[in-house]
Amino acid sequence: MKKLMGLFGGVLLIFSFLGIANATTFTLDNFDVTLNSSDPGLVVNYSRIQTKPFSFDLNVTDSITFDLFTIWTNETFVNPDDKVNKPINVSMIFTSPPPPFGGSIDGKTFGVSGWLFFINYQYGKVEWDGPQILYFGNNHTGELIISLSDEIFNYGLYGLSEGPCWGANVEATITYAKAVVPEPGILILLGISMMSLVGLRRRWKD
Repeated sequence: MKKLMGLFGGVLLIFSFLGIANATTFTLDNFDVTLNSSDPGLVVNYSRIQTKPFSFDLNVTDSITFDLFTIWTNETFVNPDDKVNKPINVSMIFTSPPPPFGGSIDGKTFGVSGWLFFINYQYGKVEWDGPQILYFGNNHTGELIISLSDEIFNYGLYGLSEGPCWGANVEATITYAKAVVPEPGILILLGISMMSLVGLRRRWKD
């Protein structure tokens, strides 16, 4: 019975080293949004939706999607200068797993004004450059992929429907793409554990 328990404990030890036994806890400690806050260009605002810090558990290849912030404009019309692309940036800091790590995602905001038959429509839009890979762990081999949703906000006819009530929620999708590769010392310990398991198995058969 003791040999069987030893074998079982060794298996659990190996699985824990490989990150299979338990999900990894990630903690988004803080995020900041930098956007166009004055003319020229479409003047936009934001308010946080997700509280900080925000923790969630993921297994490798798992994803989580949540509302990050609301974006809107208080402008009433899309003027020619409002159609020019203006930069927007979201920076994120994670405190778990340690050591702290982070990165940023760039995008653009702009106004749109067009005609459908005799009807004029106007809105603001945010578009992101693409997913961002964040590397974590002591050897920076773990990978999180973060993407933000493109959104249309403050849609209106013959003008903009200004204010936060007509804004849009930007979603964040976080994917646990790759686990941290164990350091050489851990790999040696893993090898010793595996050899011990082989010895236990042989003695158990005898």
